[in-house]
Amino acid sequence: MNPNWEESLNHFERMIDSGTESMRIKAVIKLSKLSNQAPEYIPSQTIPILSNLIADDSSNNSSPLQGLVVHCLKCIARQGDDGRLATEIGQSGALCSILRLLPQSNASVQKICLKCIWCLVNLCNENRLIVAMNGGLEIIVNMLSSSMDGVRRYLLEILSALSLVRVVRRGLVSLGGLRFLVEAARVGNMLSRERACQAIGLLGITRRVRRMLVDLGVIDVLMELLRVGDGALKVVAGNTLGVILANIDYIDLVAQSGAIPLFAELIQGSESVGQEIAEDAFCLLAVGEANAVVIAEHLVRILREGNAESKAAAANVFWDLSGYKHTVPVI
Repeated sequence: MNPNWEESLNHFERMIDSGTESMRIKAVIKLSKLSNQAPEYIPSQTIPILSNLIADDSSNNSSPLQGLVVHCLKCIARQGDDGRLATEIGQSGALCSILRLLPQSNASVQKICLKCIWCLVNLCNENRLIVAMNGGLEIIVNMLSSSMDGVRRYLLEILSALSLVRVVRRGLVSLGGLRFLVEAARVGNMLSRERACQAIGLLGITRRVRRMLVDLGVIDVLMELLRVGDGALKVVAGNTLGVILANIDYIDLVAQSGAIPLFAELIQGSESVGQEIAEDAFCLLAVGEANAVVIAEHLVRILREGNAESKAAAANVFWDLSGYKHTVPVI
């Protein structure tokens, strides 16, 4: 059956405008179910209505409409191309209303709100800034501090998406939220972990934050990502580990964690950026003479067995290492 969408939209508007609470609830539930079938312009026209509805209702903690409207917005956000509807939801003011609703709601509504926020910040970059500029970071960090197991993964994946915003990274340090960013790099889907890893690399540029990250166990997390990640994630993890290596105090710590064989794998990978990252990392690790011996063994193996690109990368590293007095005998 193909509904008359214009007539259905008009009926929805009437129910929300002048219907009883029960009629509004039924209308929102129906819209949630039909949002994936309707042409995109239909749910698009309901976004301002839903936004106003949740804004008007945000002070009523007991209203059953709250969770239903937020769930409906999540269903709408997932439709359409290139996150257009998610962008419209953020621009409508609904995202700000959901953020206001989040801390004061019961557990079930909080979970619905977090699922919707998760969807909105993953589908639209602009929504990350909206969350960041409206107190969202503080809310997420406070909720993570209370160890909410049932929604923790959503919180961590929201945090990893937000961490790509510069103002969020600055705020994480002052709020004491670095430990949660390290945790976000350890758990969750691979895209979320990659985002957290990227943010860690950007934060680790400063010496003070780099030391804090190492104290939080970030080296072990990065090593795991180098082992289990896909090609793109391994490149990001290798680059972030290179940032940690910029401090000479951590060179032996990284080497002892088993980084050298993994960087050798990166040199043999298909990503040219990954090869460059591994070359730079080897030059830093080779400051330690024992590390230089192990690195040279891997490079010789690559020169014998690798493809043309990895052989060229290995030769580049040997060229760079020949400038270190203690590595010349090794070579």
